[in-house]
Amino acid sequence: ASLGQMVFAFGRNLAGSSVVRQGTVQSADATMAVDGMQITHLLRSDAIYSWEQNGGPLVNAQGELLGINIAAVGPGGRVEGFSVPAQVISSHFQDMVRFKSALAGSAPAGAQPVAMGAASWWAKAQSVVGGGRGAASGLGLNVVQGAPMAAVGAPLFDPDHTGGARLAGYSMTDLMGLVALAFAAGITGGMMTMGGGVLQVAGMMVFFGYGMYLIRPVAFLTNVAVYGASALRNNKSGLIQWDKVVPLIPWGVAGVIIGYFIGNAIGDSMVGVLLGLFAMAMAAKAIHEILRPDSDEDLAAANSEEATALDDLMAVAEGKADAAPRRFALPSGLARSAILGLPMGLISGILGISGGVVEVPLQRYIGKIGLQNAIANSSVLVFWASVAGSLVAFAHGIGTGLIHWEAPVTLAVLMIPGAYIGGILGAQLMKVLPVPVLKGVYAATMAAIAVKMLIPS
Repeated sequence: ASLGQMVFAFGRNLAGSSVVRQGTVQSADATMAVDGMQITHLLRSDAIYSWEQNGGPLVNAQGELLGINIAAVGPGGRVEGFSVPAQVISSHFQDMVRFKSALAGSAPAGAQPVAMGAASWWAKAQSVVGGGRGAASGLGLNVVQGAPMAAVGAPLFDPDHTGGARLAGYSMTDLMGLVALAFAAGITGGMMTMGGGVLQVAGMMVFFGYGMYLIRPVAFLTNVAVYGASALRNNKSGLIQWDKVVPLIPWGVAGVIIGYFIGNAIGDSMVGVLLGLFAMAMAAKAIHEILRPDSDEDLAAANSEEATALDDLMAVAEGKADAAPRRFALPSGLARSAILGLPMGLISGILGISGGVVEVPLQRYIGKIGLQNAIANSSVLVFWASVAGSLVAFAHGIGTGLIHWEAPVTLAVLMIPGAYIGGILGAQLMKVLPVPVLKGVYAATMAAIAVKMLIPS
């Protein structure tokens, strides 16, 4: 392992579902103090963040084993990730035991050598680690650096063998949680036409421990279904301006492809930070509008470019007409199409969200398109960008062995109905609830996401 190398730390949670996090090697020769003993020559990585990863493998991007995970509680109470290097394990294991090797079928089973000397093996192991067979019972549990080993926050049973009902390899608890998350994301997006994707991606990272290699194809497939249905409705209503949206599609597709590989390059930790900053900005905007309810009129009078789609959406919710967009002269051509289409694709590819929160104001204030038409046009652009994102995410993920196609398809099938129904309910709530309440709920949701993503637990 080399400093800065991209790694993946695997584990298993209480429900028996896999947990994986992407990170980097922070040190190739770290030291950990446990019960007065200095354990040296360890790897250190931010990919290891929870006791659920104890005993799990730390692998590189090629799937090669680098070490076995240890989640230790540091002096400040935070989890610090270490890993026993694979070569160290192999070297010490060979000091204690030798494996016989033979070609398959070279001799009948009865003629195979019988493993001898088990008692002497344990005696040698005891001399190395100290104590008897039960002395290592604390291994695989959390340890506090500089203190005796103890089961800090770890379960008292083995989640790998707890059983329970499962569907497609997922526990029923996780499946119900994913459906609930999709429903909540749908309500958020339906109320505000933005923010639902941020909640979905952040929730899958924080509550389920999924990495972006799995989250992106799930999010893209969900967007294909939800925004595809929305585009069909908008087309039937005659709101889509095909002459204006078609030139943007290639730029949106190019943006999501480029953004996908940028997101992979910067890693899940940085994506989490960007999601947190994104949510913080959206929460700040909503709070500003609550504190200054007249800001819409002030901005309109000043002909400001800083108003967002949130302002216009609230104007529609209050029964106001589709106000004329602010003036911003931009000549037609490739540059105009790139400015209107590329940012949405980049943000979608990097963060795994739809990007509509960016596309709607771009079409409003640069494209000079009415609000309803801007939302309708954006649904088409998000749909085609998500189709491209799905193809790239599946091709790259399966080709490199990072995902199996069944996993994202299963999760998407579970989450699409919840997102769709939640979106319908959210749209109804937008018509019923007072505007300050909508903005308050939205601000609180985005602020909670920002805190969770930006402040390590």
